[in-house]
Amino acid sequence: MCSALAQTEDDRISATGSGFFVTPDGYFITNDHVIRGAATVRIVQNGNKINAKIIRTDPANDLAVLKAEGEFVFVRLGASRNVRLGQNVFTIGFPNPQIQGVAPKLTTGVISATTGIRDDPRLLQISIPVQPGNSGGPVIDENGDAVGVVSASLSALGLLRMSGSLPQNVNYAVKSSYVTALLEDVLPAETSRESASAAHNQAEIMAAAEKAVALVLSYAAPSRKSAVATDKEDRPPLSEAPPEVAANPHLGTWKLNEAKSTLVPGKNTTVVYGEQGDKIKVTVNGVDKDGKPTHGVWVGKWDGKAYPTKGNLSWTSAAYTVVNDRTNDMTAMKDGKIVWSGRITVSADGKSRTVTVNGTDAKGKKFSGKSVYDKE
Repeated sequence: MCSALAQTEDDRISATGSGFFVTPDGYFITNDHVIRGAATVRIVQNGNKINAKIIRTDPANDLAVLKAEGEFVFVRLGASRNVRLGQNVFTIGFPNPQIQGVAPKLTTGVISATTGIRDDPRLLQISIPVQPGNSGGPVIDENGDAVGVVSASLSALGLLRMSGSLPQNVNYAVKSSYVTALLEDVLPAETSRESASAAHNQAEIMAAAEKAVALVLSYAAPSRKSAVATDKEDRPPLSEAPPEVAANPHLGTWKLNEAKSTLVPGKNTTVVYGEQGDKIKVTVNGVDKDGKPTHGVWVGKWDGKAYPTKGNLSWTSAAYTVVNDRTNDMTAMKDGKIVWSGRITVSADGKSRTVTVNGTDAKGKKFSGKSVYDKE
């Protein structure tokens, strides 16, 4: 364990993260999930521990404003609305401090998208490599302005289960506009937010940013001692670098809404998606065109390959292909021949699921239909 975390009192550290000063008089930004539930918060900079007060939190956007006493080098907040695709950015933070040490670590990347998971407008997608402990660090552009706050990563395990592939540097940051809005109700009117840095080139910008960042230590109450958990406690909805975005919107139990559906002969009245190891299990119950009960179970990966279906459904195997995090294409086959194909889409609010299908029946007649399901 590194020296800054090796003191006896630090046995109570419940989480660590990163953060940065945004004013010269000690207003400081980090993630809400880094300090959530903490009895005490300290900021560590150049080996010095500074007590910090929690001024305001915004759990919905995973932001927190802290205040430390003193004078500090700080980072100016930029306008995230001006961020462009492919723009160079970097962060400086404190990943895995108990292993990698407490010296600040710099990583670089680009703006991969101006929206986040499921096109969330609050977030930027960044290719900057981040790890546990980077949460709360600034995303800084070529001008030295903070345009975001590192907040989440796409879950490698979650995507592997969904698609059979691993994400490569798919990380997210809360846009600086949400930080600015939070500070408007916090900072005294006379507080200056003009950058103290006179940096002109990239090396100077990075050196100035290094002076503005700090390690965040969250302490549990004495009766709640716990091992150091690098920003993994009380993860918000967005959850491994910082919290991973791991939720699969397809999972759960779906009931057919016949009033909203245009059905083909036969129908699946209930569909249940669940996880089984590194695979997805789909359980289907319904009736066939003659009104007789049907039941089927499919277990496989959403990797475009056909996996067998057990039961008495009209198909014997199926293949799922991931289109995006809310949409899959599905092909149903009987004895290797395609029976129908379709698209499955979960709504943005996760409350409904629409299946559109096209196929050819046993008599060679083409059919199409739409089934709408409500989540239980």
